[in-house]
Amino acid sequence: MENIIYSPSGNVSIRINEDKMSAWMYIHRSDKIINEREILNLIDDAGICNGFEDAIQWMSENGYNKDYDKPFPVAICKTATQNETVNYQFDTAKTYLPDKDWSFRDVQTWPYVEAGTPLANVAFNLFSEGASIYNVFGELATNLASSLSLAEYAGENVSLDTENKQLVAAEDGFPYLDGDGRVHIAHDLVYKGDIKLTKIPLNLPTSLVIEGSINKAHITVMKDLTIKGNVISAEIYCEGNLDITGEIIECQTTGVIAQGDMHCGSITDSLVLTRGQLAFDNIVKGSRVVAEKKISGNPETSRICSSQVFSAGSIDVADLGDEEYNETEAEITISPFLKERISQLKNSISKMEENFDINSDRIDQAYKKLRNLEHTLAEEMKAYFENENELPRYIRVRNLAFKGAYIRVLNKSFQIKQTSSDIEYLAD
Repeated sequence: MENIIYSPSGNVSIRINEDKMSAWMYIHRSDKIINEREILNLIDDAGICNGFEDAIQWMSENGYNKDYDKPFPVAICKTATQNETVNYQFDTAKTYLPDKDWSFRDVQTWPYVEAGTPLANVAFNLFSEGASIYNVFGELATNLASSLSLAEYAGENVSLDTENKQLVAAEDGFPYLDGDGRVHIAHDLVYKGDIKLTKIPLNLPTSLVIEGSINKAHITVMKDLTIKGNVISAEIYCEGNLDITGEIIECQTTGVIAQGDMHCGSITDSLVLTRGQLAFDNIVKGSRVVAEKKISGNPETSRICSSQVFSAGSIDVADLGDEEYNETEAEITISPFLKERISQLKNSISKMEENFDINSDRIDQAYKKLRNLEHTLAEEMKAYFENENELPRYIRVRNLAFKGAYIRVLNKSFQIKQTSSDIEYLAD
């Protein structure tokens, strides 16, 4: 905002620009006599002491004539903003690039930032030719850079902090530059191709899209994970939603775990756990599956056979069991996800205790996690008994429930004696 100062008579005023790099005088029309002393006193009262020669030069170069109510410069301090440069506050040579292939090792070298982190600012050369390092008050000019020019460098998920003249991350993710020098934040990484036979675990704080299959790899993603292929003999942990276009095959050791919802084509010979709901298209076979909220199969093509499936909400599938009468169990129970995680953790602790001296720190951490899980389970059990009838709990088989299939809904259990069609079992 401009600073305006008037002489005692009001005949003369000076307007000082917001950046304090120039001051402009107005001589107002009036019947009063204006003398040189009034003008000099006003300049002195305003505290202007620098930039007089540059103002005279500017008027001469621009053929500028003084006139009533027409501003003319009394002081100009030339800035160095024409020599502005952008300083990036991350290593631009080692970043994720959307159009470039990357490996597991590359991820370890990329900078990762949280929302609000400064990414770039404007700098300029105070000592560039013809520029002044002082403003019209004789003060050192330390903040002349323009945030407007910096706005041109703000890309996707990046915002402009005009007050501090810098670009900041609008979301968590990996910063990178495009070909035009603009800064972007990638919060959804894309891996093009298959991931297989990888000994180094991949741990990502962002979302990940894999345009291929996973075979014998260990992947942890702290947000959403999309796999446009199959998952074979792999260990997957996902804090967000998990979407698998193909099949989950032979993932038995730690299995495939998602804290959000999950979708896949089929599940074969695998352990699959989700804190949310599971939707699948074709078959669950030879597997142990836990989906806290519900399990939903395609109403026409889905089948659960030779498997154990658990949910706290509902199980809705086209077929249950098979013509060979292989053992198949579908159960509605309380907090199956936490129960399974606690069981897994106890087994892991038992194995680590076989080499206690080597694993003592890991064992301590595992016990802390176990206590937290057990506390959460107790809270969920309490909530269930206080709101027992709040959630719909049922098992529905839309097409065929084959002989031998076992069904349990809370405290009620059933063995299918004869192959039946379109059956539904509800909790009391």
